Amino acid sequence: MKKVVIIFFIFLGGMTFAQEGFMSYKVERAINAMKGKDKKSPETIADYIRKEVNSDDISMAYAAYYFVAHHLEYNFAKTRRITLNASRDEIIEDALRDGVGVCQHYAELFNAIARNLDMASVVIPGYTKQDGKVVDVPHSWNGLRLNDEWYLFDPTWGAGYLRGDEYQSRFSVEYFMVTPEKMIISHMPFDPLLQFLKNPVSHYTFSYDMKRNQQIEPINYKQKMANYFRQPEAERIENAMKRIRQHGIINEMTEKYYNFLDQNFKVHYANKQVDLHNEAVQILNNVVADYNAYADKKNKNRGKYPASKRETRALLSDLEFRVGEAGKMFSKVQPTMKMRQSYSKNLRIIEDLKQVIEKEKRRL
Repeated sequence: MKKVVIIFFIFLGGMTFAQEGFMSYKVERAINAMKGKDKKSPETIADYIRKEVNSDDISMAYAAYYFVAHHLEYNFAKTRRITLNASRDEIIEDALRDGVGVCQHYAELFNAIARNLDMASVVIPGYTKQDGKVVDVPHSWNGLRLNDEWYLFDPTWGAGYLRGDEYQSRFSVEYFMVTPEKMIISHMPFDPLLQFLKNPVSHYTFSYDMKRNQQIEPINYKQKMANYFRQPEAERIENAMKRIRQHGIINEMTEKYYNFLDQNFKVHYANKQVDLHNEAVQILNNVVADYNAYADKKNKNRGKYPASKRETRALLSDLEFRVGEAGKMFSKVQPTMKMRQSYSKNLRIIEDLKQVIEKEKRRL
């Protein structure tokens, strides 16, 4: 069964933010001097940054932020287009090749560069509030751990803003290395863990009354984020779904994202069942092959296996044990609709083989 990978593709409208002074002119000069060969992939970009900017993690993070904000041109025409079958690699490849994109291109490219710089980085799906009102278009931005603290980055909003239906390019550092307490004023993750706040803000509070936060169970986000990167993706998705349910689903964007996670979890779950089934089939096939080899030698020797009774019994006992192990492996499988016929057939083979081996042992 072919595995399917689904990526949620989300986009943003923008607004104007005042540009704040930062940063190292040396970093900007180094990024502006990049050649085409340096921009081929997140790996080559990270290698260039490591070579030309490598003074500290904050400077390298700024180099990634500055590169993404300047390399991509925001494509407003795609803001409400949803693509569910694009992989992260495809998103990043499109961004680097075409030089245009929407928030997911910005966020995935920034994330890929940061990870190639050996930084703990995540893409954060959610939605935003502008001029005090929730925008009904999903958005994505980034979280990055620097000096053992989590900060927020929005290279899309850092690249420019919308004026009416026209996008205006204007670089800003306002959304570089933002504290969680400041970012939550305008950016709400679907998963409360990715607020990086000990006491997360509820969806209701974010949408209607930031002066009065509904009580939500505190989150030890540092510990959970340390575990986050060690978890298999299916477990990560399952935990995110649980937190989103606890957090409350009060708008259509959150509901759609939750349904996307649920669909993705089912894909991972089905793939896991396929892997377990294939592993069990391999064990069973090996046992069947070895039993057939036993029967073939026995038939060629006029119905008597060419070994002592003790050796023959030991061989049959080993086959019997391995059939049992195959049965245990099949018991772990919860077959999907597509594999039920094959699954049932293999269970019958196991039972038949058990009986045949037991008969052989009684004949000794």
